[in-house]
Amino acid sequence: MSKKFNLSAISGMEQVGEGLLSDASKAQRTTRRTTTFIHIRDIDVHPLNNMSMSQIKTLAETIRLNGCQLEQPVEVRRIEGGRYLLLAGHRRIAACKYLIDNGQWVGDEVVEAKIREIEDVNLPLDDEDKDRWLLLVTNLHRVMTDADKAVMLSGLKDLVGKLRTAGVETIALDGEEGVRIKGRRTRE
Repeated sequence: MSKKFNLSAISGMEQVGEGLLSDASKAQRTTRRTTTFIHIRDIDVHPLNNMSMSQIKTLAETIRLNGCQLEQPVEVRRIEGGRYLLLAGHRRIAACKYLIDNGQWVGDEVVEAKIREIEDVNLPLDDEDKDRWLLLVTNLHRVMTDADKAVMLSGLKDLVGKLRTAGVETIALDGEEGVRIKGRRTRE
């Protein structure tokens, strides 16, 4: 009878590939976001969210047809009183609440959520601006109307201006290579 191959029995196997990770990848590995299920009524919409909230009923029907499950987790951060502040997924939460209010939600009233912490924002900003930063960068991937783009650009312009004033020259989004935000003087 032959023995089964056991990869974990090879000494030093936990270090294989360690030299292939960049410092940014290693840092990102240690700050992974926690994913959990949160009761929908414990999630507060972000007061600074100015993104469009169109077609909620259509989205609600899609969620209902999917068994009241979201295809992608919402993103939140913890706030006082055991509650959560919504960073990304405002339309999805509005659609879920619409289904609940109309008696169409099936099962537990929970959604999958990624929890982000304001302390993970490694930028020289105060907590309010870090909160705005999280709100903006978690929504970069969404399909935007022209008004959404204007809101996004205005917010990012303000925050990038504050970062430049603080002496920041490059920023990295989710472990990506740094993006230069401080220009070079070409005129005197």
